[in-house]
Amino acid sequence: MRVKASSFDYTNWDVKPFKPGKLFWNPGFFKKPKITKWKKIKIKTPCRFDPTVLDLTKLQPTTEENDYKAGALGFAGKLYSEAEIELIKDDKISADNILAEHIAKIIKTVTGYQGGFIIKTKPHPYKHVGFASTATLCEAVANGINILLGKPFDEKELVKFIAHNYAEESEKKKGYLTPGISTGSSGNLVQRGGIGITASDCELVIWDTYPEGTKIITGIPDVPGVGKGPETSEVDVFSLDWVRHIDRFNAAKVCYWLLMDFAPALKQHDLKKMGTVLYDISFCGTKGAPLIALHGGDLLGIILEMRLSGVEICFMSSAGPGLVAMTKNKSDKAIKIFKKHNCKVVEIEPDNEGLKYDLF
Repeated sequence: MRVKASSFDYTNWDVKPFKPGKLFWNPGFFKKPKITKWKKIKIKTPCRFDPTVLDLTKLQPTTEENDYKAGALGFAGKLYSEAEIELIKDDKISADNILAEHIAKIIKTVTGYQGGFIIKTKPHPYKHVGFASTATLCEAVANGINILLGKPFDEKELVKFIAHNYAEESEKKKGYLTPGISTGSSGNLVQRGGIGITASDCELVIWDTYPEGTKIITGIPDVPGVGKGPETSEVDVFSLDWVRHIDRFNAAKVCYWLLMDFAPALKQHDLKKMGTVLYDISFCGTKGAPLIALHGGDLLGIILEMRLSGVEICFMSSAGPGLVAMTKNKSDKAIKIFKKHNCKVVEIEPDNEGLKYDLF
């Protein structure tokens, strides 16, 4: 598949389905597994909201050549994906979905772990709306296995390993995966919660907690969407063409705003200033062009209405269509606006801690 901004500016995407366990990238940095007395873990990971990628021209599906230069800004929320993982002596992997099977197989391959796993999972309930249900489920499985094996990967290494081998369930071929798109942002926020900017090579470069008193209200619009991804939707490919073209002009501007305006506001815990930057990105950055408009409905109009009502932050998360509002004292206004536009309203608390687990 070719994503084309112009006849001289394009990239080829390979989205052919594959079986779980395909290793795209072997990191070479890990310790040998060290099994402890703990043989079972229950782990849960927070969801992630994504207002913007830093440079969408660098975004591409998992491949051996992916250089991971896209980056992203992310927020963690208390909407959890869960996994229960048990180590077994038999050299078998029993998983209740193929994403968990994929993660288990690639970790087993690179670490040389000789045993097997029994894995049960429960993703958070809001799928394909931009709240990272797939990514945070994969991170729950990856972090759980890593802990049980005595942490052969440190936190940063694990984020890179999963991002470089990230996959989604295929919409065309049952029982198969297709190359996914990852910046490492979900992995970084799963580890510690809060708000973070992930730059090139999945590196978390700026992080802090939420401003005290922040409330999160999400609105899921009743819109048809534009397809489930480039594997099945020509409209999505057209959208990606637009994105690639527009970010030739916008990427430097978005990066400047995040470094010079958003990051200081984050460190000062100034929610209003943070929101001003994100409103600018929604209307003047890549999100303001095809991604919002192609979902149908007046999503930009909702964001503008939030702005005019005094709600500090509102943006479309990831590829949408889910909208996220953040405020200290205008929750009632945010809820009213979402309901006015027939959005499903879900209130979610900020997460400043990251994953939680129990060992058995």
